[in-house]
Amino acid sequence: MEKYINRGKSFTRRLSGTEIALGYLVALPAFMFCCVYLATALVKFVCLMIGNSVDYYLINMTVNLVNDAIMAVVCLFIFRKFFKRNLKDFKKKWPTYVFVGIVLGYILCIVGDTVGNLVLRLFTTTTTSVNQSSISSLSHQYPIFMIIMTCFLAPITEELLFRGLVFTSIRKYSRVWAYVISALLFGFIHVMDTVLAGNMSELVQMIPYCFMGLVFAYMYETTDNICTSMLTHMAQNAVAMIVLLRSAGFF
Repeated sequence: MEKYINRGKSFTRRLSGTEIALGYLVALPAFMFCCVYLATALVKFVCLMIGNSVDYYLINMTVNLVNDAIMAVVCLFIFRKFFKRNLKDFKKKWPTYVFVGIVLGYILCIVGDTVGNLVLRLFTTTTTSVNQSSISSLSHQYPIFMIIMTCFLAPITEELLFRGLVFTSIRKYSRVWAYVISALLFGFIHVMDTVLAGNMSELVQMIPYCFMGLVFAYMYETTDNICTSMLTHMAQNAVAMIVLLRSAGFF
């Protein structure tokens, strides 16, 4: 096991200049800003065209599902060579990486989430973000949509962007800043809509997400494989989704 958990001592992942350029100029801005506002505009356009008979929330979920799918495909295309190298190495010892990613990774997620929420309580008594409330509500209404988006599409896209792009490109200059910047960006994306809408108090809600970002980066770095952090991310979101659906009485 120790052979595959190198604790960052032999981190070998690198991106080409083209991958870095396309990542920062196309993929990251599209994910953080363009797609969000384009999706919102498209939802409003469809609703206006169809009229009052349309189910706004269903249209919104459909557009966002398609948007997330396209974003995942775009990221996989831009970082295809990087991802193929990771996948090739992952296949060589996949049982070990699966165990590390899902079991050990999820345990670290519990620790990260606990610490993150304890820190959050130092700043506010509200520990449920707008993003979490929205996910909970939508999961009750459209469980299949949310399972696909949160358990598959989001982990693929977010790991390729925040760990694959941001962490990898910064780490060769500074390991500490790679952790800090990738975690902060990952945390901010989960509260961005609310904060940019003017609710600055929601900014502190990014703290638990930042700690989760540190966990995912640690899993990526210590195994030297982005597929491991994807599995950890998927496991974390899947368990959260199971809890939400169970509370809603789906099973």
